[in-house]
Amino acid sequence: MSPDSKPRGTARISADWAAVLVAAVLVALAAFGVLPTIPFLVK
Repeated sequence: MSPDSKPRGTARISADWAAVLVAAVLVALAAFGVLPTIPFLVK
């Protein structure tokens, strides 16, 4: 591995944190009813 492959500082986030952020946004949008519902999954 090259020395450039390590993240520098807090400006860069790992893929794990990016996934957590995307999931949190989707959960928040679903909680506020912004996302459309899937009729056959809702009872």
